[in-house]
Amino acid sequence: MTGVTGVRYNPALLSSKFLTQTFAARGDLLADLVGFVRPEHGAASVQHYLLLGPRGIGKTTLLRLTALRVRKTQSCARHGYRCSSRRRTR
Repeated sequence: MTGVTGVRYNPALLSSKFLTQTFAARGDLLADLVGFVRPEHGAASVQHYLLLGPRGIGKTTLLRLTALRVRKTQSCARHGYRCSSRRRTR
């Protein structure tokens, strides 16, 4: 088979809009991560989190979306808007 190349899925190469529109699996976990990380954004000392799992289950996608949502919230706050995420209550 000549001329056939493999294509790897790499969330870093996808647009923010595409990631946001196609993310369907771990919404509750995403909301929890954003809720944990958001208050620490820009702090001198932050808590570290470790995601473990087999290849291909969406760890990188989840982290990229967490970063996008935290940045979006911080950007809204800087411009005087109130931003919220749908964080579930326990």
